[in-house]
Amino acid sequence: MKEITLPQSVTKLGKGCFSHCRNLSKIELNENIKEIPERCFYGCENLKEIHTSAFHYLQVQTINFPDS
Repeated sequence: MKEITLPQSVTKLGKGCFSHCRNLSKIELNENIKEIPERCFYGCENLKEIHTSAFHYLQVQTINFPDS
């Protein structure tokens, strides 16, 4: 699986849901996703693009990226 587009019906991602999907390079999240849990993309070493409308109209104050 290289690219994923989540349908509007998906509202929640599970902790570690895409972890170790080493071939995943691109994911499109929808605006119904309210939280990206920890380790959601852990080990996705080829993930280069995350497209999202999940954060439109929000006042996100902090995004924490681990050192890589």
